[in-house]
Amino acid sequence: MKRPERLARLARAQRALADLAKAESIAANARYEDSRAQADEILSALNETSVLHGFAVSSMAETLRRNGRTTERLRRVADERAGQHAREDRTAEVLEERAAAASLQARRKAERQSIEILVSSPRRR
Repeated sequence: MKRPERLARLARAQRALADLAKAESIAANARYEDSRAQADEILSALNETSVLHGFAVSSMAETLRRNGRTTERLRRVADERAGQHAREDRTAEVLEERAAAASLQARRKAERQSIEILVSSPRRR
C-alpha cells in the first residue's frame, strides 16, 4: 500500500477513535449531571418537613454521602474522557493533515514524472 493511502486509512481510523471518545465524553458528562440532580433531590427531601422526616434523616444523609462520592468519581471520569477526546481529536487532525500533504506530494511527483516523460520522449513529425 502506498504511503498516502496508508496515512489516509490511519487518519480515518483515528477520526473514528476521536468520534468514539467524544461519545464517551458526552455519556460520562450525562452520568455526572444525573448524579448531581439526584443529590439535589436528596437535599430537597432532607429539607422537607414531614411526619417520617426524623426516621429517614440518617438513611438519607448516608445516601447523600454515597451520592457525593459517586458524583465526584463521575466528575473525574467525565474530565478524563474530555481529555481523551481532546487528545484523540488532535491526533486525528494531525494525521489528516499529514495524509493530505502526502497525497499532494504523491500527486506532484506523478505530475513531474509525466512531464519528464513528455519532455524526454522523441518528437514525431
